[in-house]
Amino acid sequence: DIAHFAKPIIDSKLQVDLGIQPADSVITYLGTFFHFSGLDVVIREFAAKADANPNVKLLLIGGGEQDAELRSLVSQLKLEGRVIFTGFIPYAQLSSYLGLTTVAINPMKPGMVSHTAFPHKVIQYMASGLPVVTTKLDGLYKTFGDSSGLTWSVGSEGLIAEAIALAENKTRLLENARLQLETVSKRFGVDAAVTAFESAIRAVSK
Repeated sequence: DIAHFAKPIIDSKLQVDLGIQPADSVITYLGTFFHFSGLDVVIREFAAKADANPNVKLLLIGGGEQDAELRSLVSQLKLEGRVIFTGFIPYAQLSSYLGLTTVAINPMKPGMVSHTAFPHKVIQYMASGLPVVTTKLDGLYKTFGDSSGLTWSVGSEGLIAEAIALAENKTRLLENARLQLETVSKRFGVDAAVTAFESAIRAVSK
């Protein structure tokens, strides 16, 4: 039931605390900052487009092995205030941060590890009603394909341009969110889980 999934309500106090204006478009990454996360590529491309897109901000939720490197890169590129680091946050507060998001991203660099991984952040984004731009990883693409509402990027390069273009297209934002909610509800909702569980029980009981 799609009613079980919905975009979180905007927390106006958190919005102010993070320096995000009501008119801003917010591109959000959630997760660990691994070296194959593609965030270094995203930040550099964001810097190249920052002047032409003054109302776009990049929200990075999480941390990890690349944290110090990414913060240094943001400082070098003079993107303080445009790229916002939250650090790790309690899970109970996650919906408040996602509620500020216009477009969510998964920029993992295609490779042996990422192609065989299944980034659960993508399902969280979809279930939160957030339009998603992700690299075209084998595991994700074989699961969701072209009719799920996800926007596919060939690699980490060019992904931020896709995200900015999507953020500017309100009609496409709504349609992608609708398709994604339908997809995640059908594949990962309660009814789907119960059906899969019953099928597994029948299979082992034969």
